[in-house]
Amino acid sequence: MEKVIIRPIEEKDNKEIAALIRKVFEEFDAPKTESVYKQLYIESFPQFQNAVSLYERKGFRHLESRLGNSGHTTTTIHMIKDI
Repeated sequence: MEKVIIRPIEEKDNKEIAALIRKVFEEFDAPKTESVYKQLYIESFPQFQNAVSLYERKGFRHLESRLGNSGHTTTTIHMIKDI
């Protein structure tokens, strides 16, 4: 896994999403060092429109096609956000 920095939660951050991201990093034993990540990528389905709407409000934008090979071959919604 790439090196990750988990910065302090800031006032502008969504506290629930920040806590979830931290939990995922901890579960995968992500090292807490210099960050190399520049974007977050999400794949989803039309039936999760409420979640997709949340992603849009949080700054994710739609992509025309998937990025790479995540193994999720049936997803039809692909979104990305610069961080």
